[in-house]
Amino acid sequence: MSAAMHHDDDRKRDCELKEKIEYFKILADHYRMDVQAVWQRASAFIVINGALLAIYGTLYAKDAHDVNIAISILAFVLCVLWFVNQFVTTRWLEEWRRALCELDTKITFCDGFGGVFNATEQNSDGDKIKRLHAKIRPQYTAMLMPVVIMPFWMLFIVVAFIRACHRLF
Repeated sequence: MSAAMHHDDDRKRDCELKEKIEYFKILADHYRMDVQAVWQRASAFIVINGALLAIYGTLYAKDAHDVNIAISILAFVLCVLWFVNQFVTTRWLEEWRRALCELDTKITFCDGFGGVFNATEQNSDGDKIKRLHAKIRPQYTAMLMPVVIMPFWMLFIVVAFIRACHRLF
């Protein structure tokens, strides 16, 4: 009787483990899709900014300063919206990453998946420090792209405004 109970316990643990693995796969797929969405949106914003820059350059040569001011403001607002979108998305990705790491430790009983993202090393003084790659993640790059582009659009707004003012006088 004891062997049968032991066998039932093993079967129950196997079922629980299989359920956790399936749940992990679902979480990992969702996380992967969210990361892909980050880059798809970033690519779309870059293409739109490139198109607006091309229009700006074409109209700059034709002295259409009023339209260039509008295009620059539109592009700047687009960059702000892009940054906000990426900021919120990055927070969600961090939650998904945390959930994946947490579930991984319950499945493997070690620091497998979580160890990659939360890795620490010892420095020369023996203090544990986070590895650089654990801090720098691709979604942060996507989040900072609009911050890098925004000053250029601000400059283009000023240049178009100055050229429009010179045309008036």
